[in-house]
Amino acid sequence: MKVKTLLVFLIIICSFTCKKNSTTAPFDIDYSKYHVDQYIKHIVTTNSDYFDTTTFSYKNKNITTTTRYSNSNEIYTSKYIKDGDRFIYQRYDDNVQFLDGFYSLNNSGYLDSSNIVRMDGSTNNTAKWKYSSGGQQIQSLSYYSGYTNDYKKYYSDRDYAYWIYDFDRYVNPITVNKDSIVFEYYNSMPMYVLYGWALESYTGEPNDHLVKKRTYYNLKNNSTVHQTYEYEYKLDDNGLVTQEIWRIIEQPSGIVTRTNTTNYTYIKM
Repeated sequence: MKVKTLLVFLIIICSFTCKKNSTTAPFDIDYSKYHVDQYIKHIVTTNSDYFDTTTFSYKNKNITTTTRYSNSNEIYTSKYIKDGDRFIYQRYDDNVQFLDGFYSLNNSGYLDSSNIVRMDGSTNNTAKWKYSSGGQQIQSLSYYSGYTNDYKKYYSDRDYAYWIYDFDRYVNPITVNKDSIVFEYYNSMPMYVLYGWALESYTGEPNDHLVKKRTYYNLKNNSTVHQTYEYEYKLDDNGLVTQEIWRIIEQPSGIVTRTNTTNYTYIKM
């Protein structure tokens, strides 16, 4: 009787083990083959509620994104055309181009600088990126007409620890901001595939984990907390993000001023 009981136990264990091993574990997957195919974003603010749908297409190193908004009839297309050590950038409203420019790459293949102009030749925006010796982005600096955004980025291992954000508005110095942005993470949720901007894979070494929360401290007002971003995710069986929800919450009131709910699908190439 004991022998029969032991045999049944071993059969159960074997059955469970075989079933478990039949599923590919995330660390056995070549995530470099996965790219965002489409995302549908639902944006709710204090005075608006709309959707946008963005599709991605890839040909060699070229990337094209097409976006449709629920509150507009226009179709916006962005083209990133690989040209040696840079991407040529073109932006269209329906079939009418209204932006032109380039994103240059450094020797490591990461974004170095950009210059985007309107079709009349006037500057829309420029940007500059800096990296550590290990390829982590340590600064992004962008210039627009009338203001600049300057993010200095600091790490704990392979995740952001905090940023120092300087916002400088030339035309109205009273609106200058300086924030410290502190990050928290879901340590049980690794970042396997970047799913944001079309050129995000060119912005340096990625974080290891998905962000849980960002807390904004106003450095011009005794480091008081004035805003938080809080994140939730749904993952598929391979650990890819299929839904991201983030909320902007004003502090200390606790009022939610914006909610983004984005659903993602992927293509394996």
